[in-house]
Amino acid sequence: MIDADIENSFRVCFDCSFEGLMTRKELGSLGLQLRYTYAINRKSRMPVFIDLSSFKAGCETRSHLDKVKGFPDSWVGRA
Repeated sequence: MIDADIENSFRVCFDCSFEGLMTRKELGSLGLQLRYTYAINRKSRMPVFIDLSSFKAGCETRSHLDKVKGFPDSWVGRA
């Protein structure tokens, strides 16, 4: 993967603070969408910075991603 260049890239922020308003199915879908986004960004010639807000230990979205091999250690610096 090519490291994202702060001077020539932009940031995308996913706000996870709305979990209380989402159904279990929607939360699963959000986790899947975040995994797809990471995978595509990782292979991109010009990756963007991906930030997650309100993404705390114990939140439902985090529990979906914790099942992914290498998360979160291999995601730091790549997303």
